[in-house]
Amino acid sequence: MGDDVVSLQRLSVQPNSCPIDDPLDLEMDYTITKPLPDAHWQIKFVADQANKRKIVVLGETPVQDYDAGAQSMRFSVSEVSVSHLKQHVLANVGLLIAVLYSAGEEIVQISMVTQVTPSGDGTLLRSIYNPLD
Repeated sequence: MGDDVVSLQRLSVQPNSCPIDDPLDLEMDYTITKPLPDAHWQIKFVADQANKRKIVVLGETPVQDYDAGAQSMRFSVSEVSVSHLKQHVLANVGLLIAVLYSAGEEIVQISMVTQVTPSGDGTLLRSIYNPLD
């Protein structure tokens, strides 16, 4: 359902190429083709390893009714809290995912590939790839 309801025009993730636990600011501009009642975005990070996935919910936007037409979303967290995950689980390819829900139903999922690599001093660095690029 999502691709015919939501059209993503702009996506920005800041900062990027930084320590994995740094703050995160996500902004999206998009258009929806129909009203979406009781809608909100959920943002999560997925660490992917061979046969298991670790999902960390970073937060949600407030629930609101969206009218058809141009919309924007802003989401910020002061820290990407993944310290409870083991370094070998994190140091891999993961996903930053933004899911739009309306009335409890998933409308669209925007997936941003996230490469996590150790720096020379062992700090894990994240690089989030914009799907619009």
